[in-house]
Amino acid sequence: MQRPPLKCMIIDPDETASQQLIRAIAECPELQLVATHAHFSEASHIDLAAIDVIFLDIDELGVHSAGFFASVPDACQVVITSRTGRFSSEAFAFNVTDYLVKPLTKQRFDITISKLTALAVSAPQQSDSSLLVKSDGSYHKLAYHDILYVEGLQEYVTFHTTTKKLIVLHSLKKLEQLLPAEFIRTHKSFIVNCQNISSFSSTSIVIGNRSLPVGSNYRKNTYQRLTHHYAPLVG
Repeated sequence: MQRPPLKCMIIDPDETASQQLIRAIAECPELQLVATHAHFSEASHIDLAAIDVIFLDIDELGVHSAGFFASVPDACQVVITSRTGRFSSEAFAFNVTDYLVKPLTKQRFDITISKLTALAVSAPQQSDSSLLVKSDGSYHKLAYHDILYVEGLQEYVTFHTTTKKLIVLHSLKKLEQLLPAEFIRTHKSFIVNCQNISSFSSTSIVIGNRSLPVGSNYRKNTYQRLTHHYAPLVG
């Protein structure tokens, strides 16, 4: 089974460096960009457990680095970017995967890719086409492409599929970590399958005959993810 691309997030206030990383990731089939932010505070609503790699400008954090690294799950790799190498010793003390000094070069970025994929190769893989859920005492195999969206209510989630609804004892936050990249958290109560979206705006998403709200804290990431998924954009 081919391993899915590593889901990446960029945190960098340097627009030029950020665009350079975006282009480099786009040219690499092993990576998939899911979010870009200028500052870490803008990404506070994102569940880092759903991210495989963070490209982080450490000049942005400086002395606050320890607090950031404490919040990163063990399975999430961090690649530091910086205009200088002055934070390298502190960064590697937090077990980062690599440290890139700007400006980025293709030869150096290729080395980073090799490190990222080598560390990811031993991680357990999930099915790339379906999810097994338990509802009303029975197990149901749900093909990802049949799931329209998932609705959360306290400790339960409801899978809305093309043919049925299933209520499962599971949290939306934990489910977000299990689903593949085509699923996007768009609201505190909803995860949508972008493969089944009919239309979307900054405040709502239409799937079938249902219009779902986009939460204010999720709007920027939702827009970035959807426009990236459906690129090129016409109009």
